[in-house]
Amino acid sequence: MSNELTPVQSSQSVEVFVSYSHKDENLLKRLEAHLSILKRQGVISLWHDRKITPGREWANEIDSNLNTADIILLLVSVNFFESDYCYGIELKRALERHEAGVARVIPIIIRPVDWQNAPFAKLNALPKDGKPVTTWRNRDEAFVDVARGIREAATELTTNDRAKATRPSTVSGNSKGEDITPIKQEQLQREIQDINNKLNQISQELDRIRSTSVVREDSQKEEELEGQKANLEEKLKDLEDVVQYMRLHQKVLEWLDGDRVKLLAEETVKEVFTEHPEWENLEEKVGSPEKIKQFRYDIEDYLRWLRRSTTVYQPLPLEQIDITPTLNRDVYLEAFKVIQKKASRELSPDEVGALEIYTSYLIEHFTSSD
Repeated sequence: MSNELTPVQSSQSVEVFVSYSHKDENLLKRLEAHLSILKRQGVISLWHDRKITPGREWANEIDSNLNTADIILLLVSVNFFESDYCYGIELKRALERHEAGVARVIPIIIRPVDWQNAPFAKLNALPKDGKPVTTWRNRDEAFVDVARGIREAATELTTNDRAKATRPSTVSGNSKGEDITPIKQEQLQREIQDINNKLNQISQELDRIRSTSVVREDSQKEEELEGQKANLEEKLKDLEDVVQYMRLHQKVLEWLDGDRVKLLAEETVKEVFTEHPEWENLEEKVGSPEKIKQFRYDIEDYLRWLRRSTTVYQPLPLEQIDITPTLNRDVYLEAFKVIQKKASRELSPDEVGALEIYTSYLIEHFTSSD
């Protein structure tokens, strides 16, 4: 048989988890058949509870795969809502991961049911317009529409780089600057643990296969497991990078603690004039004592802006602080450089690098405003 007919497990494959009621297993099988081309092309790898091998603890297997999936499909029907496990456990965890930005939940309406007020009602459902699969004149057409939607979602995830380790997009919409980092870290640590557990299981299965006589079925299984392993190792590295990125930001947040901002502003202003004693007598640079006092307040506001930006992992619009510089811009630029120097003395090089994303943004803003 040609290798072209053997499923490809690419390191770029998107992991898809299916949450469904066993009463709808016939429709799951039809869906899986329509997704077979995506599996063969290495676009996705598909998992549902019928994949659990004998001897495995089913609840742990489900949790592990649910916690590492990139896409979670909900096969929505009255049976799904009736199932305590589907609705009470899998749905809850799926939506937690969706809202955290580490997975995408896609409801697939397979049978007519009142789902418009369900917790996932705000999500785009498949098939198009949320028309239940069983109400289509040709069910294959419905599943083709579903498969296209899943392909589109998987392609988008792959193109956009799922983990985005250089900046966790999962919190970039947090424009209020709420400190959600500890919660996010806990979620990611749980996923890292689940991935490590799956990697251990795969390694054990590979050892078993390699220790026995190799038949064709075992060879194909070994190739599939190696693909899954590469996929998980890549995802694990991405998640670990994100966690490390968040930890660096957490250290910067501690350094910019709200109670310390005033002291840090005072120290910054003092150091600016210590390094430039000639400015004290230059009215065009400094101005009146009242302006110097306002300058310190401005630096406090900029430090708070730095903290809020660090919390959401991206520079927030400077319009949020609405400051009109009271002194010459050179004085402000020097203050930002002093803040960078103070950070380099008190933080690690990696932590300083995280802070410089935002201080450099300030410096660039003031430089381009001249």
